[in-house]
Amino acid sequence: SGWFGTSVASAGDVNGDGYADVIVGADLQNAGAADVGNAFVYHGGATGIPTTPNTTLDNPANQASGYFGYSVAFRDEGRTFRVAWGVPRVALPPRRRQG
Repeated sequence: SGWFGTSVASAGDVNGDGYADVIVGADLQNAGAADVGNAFVYHGGATGIPTTPNTTLDNPANQASGYFGYSVAFRDEGRTFRVAWGVPRVALPPRRRQG
């Protein structure tokens, strides 16, 4: 439920075991409020991807209709791993242009 699989991305090898890992978004997941959204990280292994996530990423704002996990991406920066997620329909303050 929660539109699990709205977005899916390779997560490289987060845990360093030699197997590819994956991140999955579920932007309509109800986690405290309606449609807050979650993202899940699964560590790959010799038998494939497990059915239970190794890490659950919660919407840091925990706001209803937050749609956290609408899009997901991963970036390996050497010893630092970055996970990015998209949150549509969220009002952000205007950005000032430089120059």
